[in-house]
Amino acid sequence: MEEKHKSVLKESKDFKWLESALPYYKDLSLKIIKKPGKSLLFICGILAVAGIAVAVALIFFNQKISAAAWTSYLGIICFCFLGLLVSSLIYIKKFHNFSKQAGQNEELSKIKVEFKNRIGMQLTDIALLESTLNEQRGSNSKTGTIKEQIDILNKELRELRFSINQKIASFIEKEASEQTWDTMLMDLKQNNRSLRDQIDEERQELYKLGVSETDYLSEDIGIR
Repeated sequence: MEEKHKSVLKESKDFKWLESALPYYKDLSLKIIKKPGKSLLFICGILAVAGIAVAVALIFFNQKISAAAWTSYLGIICFCFLGLLVSSLIYIKKFHNFSKQAGQNEELSKIKVEFKNRIGMQLTDIALLESTLNEQRGSNSKTGTIKEQIDILNKELRELRFSINQKIASFIEKEASEQTWDTMLMDLKQNNRSLRDQIDEERQELYKLGVSETDYLSEDIGIR
């Protein structure tokens, strides 16, 4: 039972840490902001090139372009540079938010490292953390049940030891340590055999003397 208890304790040794780490890891994971991708930079580049190209065309071919075309080209330039401005602002805002969460990323990394050290696996997602916690929760529940069984057995063992000690004390009229029980039991058995042998010898002597068994002492002298 003790070995089983130790085994279950080992299986649930990280239960408390997992129980506290899961909600913290979930909270950090939900707040995590991914680093802005290169797509926004690509769009900014296209808009910038397009706007510059149209502007250069207007500069070199301004005399050949009609007033209506001028208006269209200016509209394109304004659209390109306005789009460039908006895309740049969005990218800067996302990158700023990503930079602010550096502390959160560090905390997530710490949890992953600790998980690796304790469990021996790479923490990839919340599902793995939850499944590991559930496994250790089952072992932790078994630990409580086995602990109760061990306590009951220990109580019964103490009561049994007390009873044995009382019975031995009734024979030798003194307290005896548990380490001497085997020796004392052997001595008591030897004494019992000696007494029985002595009784048999006395009975034979009485038989030779012609004493009837009805004349024997009927009082119980306490021999077991």
